[in-house]
Amino acid sequence: MLADDFYTQEFIEAHKTKVKDNLKDRYSMLLKAKSDKKAQAVLIEKSKRDIKFFFEYFLYTDRNKLFEYLDLQDMPFMLFDYQKEAVDEIWSCIVHWKKVFIEKSRQLWLSWIICWIFLYWFLFHGHKYTMITMTQDEIDKSWDIDSLFEKLRYMIRLLPQWMLPDWLSKEVWTEYNKSMSISHPSGTSGITGKTWWKPDAGRWGTRNAVFLDEMASLTYARQINMSVGSSSPCVIYNSTPKWEFNEFYEMRKKAMLWEIEWLRYHWTEHPFYNDKWHEWYCKGKSTEAIAQELEIDYNVAIKWRVYPNFKPIENGWDVMFWDYEYNPNYPIYFSIDNSHWGSDPHAIIVWQKDLKTDKWIVIDGVEVYSSIDEVAEFLAKVPRQGFKMDDEIYDFYQRYLNYKKWIYIADPYDTDATVNDATIRAKYAKVWIYLYKKDADTKQSTVEQRIQDTKSNMNRMRVSNSCKWFISAVSNARYPESKWDISNWTQARTKPIHDQTSHYRTSMEYAIDYFLMEEKRMQQRDMRKPVTRQVFDPVTWEERYITR
Repeated sequence: MLADDFYTQEFIEAHKTKVKDNLKDRYSMLLKAKSDKKAQAVLIEKSKRDIKFFFEYFLYTDRNKLFEYLDLQDMPFMLFDYQKEAVDEIWSCIVHWKKVFIEKSRQLWLSWIICWIFLYWFLFHGHKYTMITMTQDEIDKSWDIDSLFEKLRYMIRLLPQWMLPDWLSKEVWTEYNKSMSISHPSGTSGITGKTWWKPDAGRWGTRNAVFLDEMASLTYARQINMSVGSSSPCVIYNSTPKWEFNEFYEMRKKAMLWEIEWLRYHWTEHPFYNDKWHEWYCKGKSTEAIAQELEIDYNVAIKWRVYPNFKPIENGWDVMFWDYEYNPNYPIYFSIDNSHWGSDPHAIIVWQKDLKTDKWIVIDGVEVYSSIDEVAEFLAKVPRQGFKMDDEIYDFYQRYLNYKKWIYIADPYDTDATVNDATIRAKYAKVWIYLYKKDADTKQSTVEQRIQDTKSNMNRMRVSNSCKWFISAVSNARYPESKWDISNWTQARTKPIHDQTSHYRTSMEYAIDYFLMEEKRMQQRDMRKPVTRQVFDPVTWEERYITR
């Protein structure tokens, strides 16, 4: 669609005039500075002191299709009012080492602006900066202007040579321009890129600032956010929303309490986006996509949700989420989704069974990144020296010490012998933890069957409000939108996407599978011999488990 479909001729002519005036000013300055070293020094010093001057007179963007009437390959960047505010706030946060939360609509050029700010600081002040996003292509793909590092290279190529340091001259700068990195020869300053593939993506030494782009989509957002805290006091959280109950949403809560700086930019703040543009942009998009990409709406229902019935039950006090606490009079269970590959977390959920209402209650949980041997020792209450505990894991461990151990539930069909030639079950047995195992003659259940069983019994679940990450995972677990979603390691819509939600979800399904199997076993026993139900006694209950 052409600009004529969105804007009046008067609007177009006014914009043309502004662009021409800006180009004239740029040309006159650059012409004078071309052979005048004093003029060059003045412009460098002015740019160093005034970041918006640097933006307005030295930076360009690639031509937007809405502005084809300008007939320019590279458009001079001219800050709109909301962009000026963003530049000032982000600049201030870097100076004062503060965190800033940015929620925004798409197509507002915030990622461009943050890249430019990093370039400004790198050129004029040095220090180290890190940018983290979803995939390597998004962080650095040669000659793809949509990737963050190509934005940086594009800007560097268009800057006058005299504004660049000698080591970054166009003749030799490729030596210090590597994949996902632009760095000073001394190694004392630079801009590096990381992806979400490792939970410790932000733990790479001291940084002046860290940029988390599209944070709501980062698989290990929570772990990365914890790791960047040790790298930099200045973190820039930038994203369109995805849904509630994720790390980006949690940072929003902190921003709303003014614990960190908060910026919010809606598409209506862009002077070129009007109702006609909105109508054109929304064509063919789902309600979910429009709500998230344009309207900054966190409450929209997630399409292809695995557990759409995982929500409060609005009938008096009978709600799924409540302030449930540990009850020493009820049996306790630990379900574990163990990581086979090391990069994923071990998801541990603490359950209790309410013997009065026959409800399954989630009272606690934590995700641990470590080896299977170390996790087993952790659960055996003998963590080895050097075992890494952040604040969340440490707090869980202190509560865990007070729990009475009864049954540990993992994959009931664990047959994996690829990890140091031993099954996961054998590794736990070394520290006297015996994982529940189904009988050999019991037919193995599929992922689809476990999900269906969980759905059918979801009304029996109760969850403590304190288990926010468990709630987040189950609420946001979803199937791929397309039949073949290779990017998310899923090859069929019958299986959920493997992402940050997978581990708590799977651990929950193992627990439900166990509860249903135990109930079936008890029913079969009761059919053989009537048994009078007695009040739960920990000693006899443990004895029944050990001797069965």
